[in-house]
Amino acid sequence: MRSGEGRAGGVKMVQHFLRLGRTFQVRCLRRGLRLFTGSRLEVTKKPVLVIAPHPDDEALGCGGLIALKRAAGVPVRVVFLTDGSSAWRPEPAPSPEEFVKRREQEARASAVILGIRESDVHFFGLADGRLGDAAQRGAATSRLCELLKTYCPGEVFTPHRRDRHPDHEAAWKITCAAIRDAGVCVDLIQYPIWMMWSAPLFLSLTPGQLAGATCLCVEPVRARKRRAIAAYRSQLATLPEGFLPQFLGSHELFFRTSPP
Repeated sequence: MRSGEGRAGGVKMVQHFLRLGRTFQVRCLRRGLRLFTGSRLEVTKKPVLVIAPHPDDEALGCGGLIALKRAAGVPVRVVFLTDGSSAWRPEPAPSPEEFVKRREQEARASAVILGIRESDVHFFGLADGRLGDAAQRGAATSRLCELLKTYCPGEVFTPHRRDRHPDHEAAWKITCAAIRDAGVCVDLIQYPIWMMWSAPLFLSLTPGQLAGATCLCVEPVRARKRRAIAAYRSQLATLPEGFLPQFLGSHELFFRTSPP
């Protein structure tokens, strides 16, 4: 074996073990929060608005909640803020326009599996990776404000404020600003996607924020959630090794927060 090949193999092995360690960390954190938090999220009759920075965030973080709500006949609407174009990796590579269309088709297919009506899926089509830009943030806030005033949801689910992804953290700020501008009273609930994967939890949250953790048993709709996630074929191969299993279990993790 050439020395260069040996070094490359060694690097890959180290990366593999690091990913295994991170997967174990995330599994322990999620299980620990589920076991030690005294709070359990209830599936209420309140209409829901789910904010997703990219197509697939809603299925990963809230797919079980959405399926349970729809099974109970509760209205659920989903807003996709960006077009998801930065995840353009499939081979053979389509044009950017074709890839954006593919992601939208996957999002619609996933929504159908979860029971969401086609008219209740909204695509803002903002540039992926630039949601924090002032112009995009303003446009998203304005459009989301109008949806809030039109639909008057009782609950709004949005990515965690410290989700370790620029678009996700921008989505949190946009959601809070839109709720304030709309003047509506809602239960604001955060869902994590990257937070526990990207950094140890104690670097992300204060003890007070950890106290807001709550979980929801999604076992009755677990298979449906898995199918909804599987609809995002263009994304599954791009996720880090070991990342996906944290979203395929029997519980979903959320964080309650005070209205903005």
